[in-house]
Amino acid sequence: MNTKEIAKKYFEFFNNADIKGLNEIYDDKIELIDWSGKWNGKSEVLKMNQSLFDNSILIKLIEVSEIGNRAYCKIAVEIGDEKLKVMDVIDTNDEKIIKIEAYNG
Repeated sequence: MNTKEIAKKYFEFFNNADIKGLNEIYDDKIELIDWSGKWNGKSEVLKMNQSLFDNSILIKLIEVSEIGNRAYCKIAVEIGDEKLKVMDVIDTNDEKIIKIEAYNG
């Protein structure tokens, strides 16, 4: 799978609250950074994901661009009544996601 395909799979798993699927595409040393914090390692990131699923979150993938092992993903995020425009930058090692940086705005 190329980086763009991995990124699309990530959003599919995320929208389906598929922890097992996310577990398969995350590297053991994944790093997640967003405007509310930073999480290191697969178990921390999965725990953070689960907390979002508990609050009913929906992500709409608008556009994905790929340069090398990095995908730039323009997304719309709905958490309850709140709607956000977000850019996710996803880095892979050709097989798994090693880093996700999310930018609000």
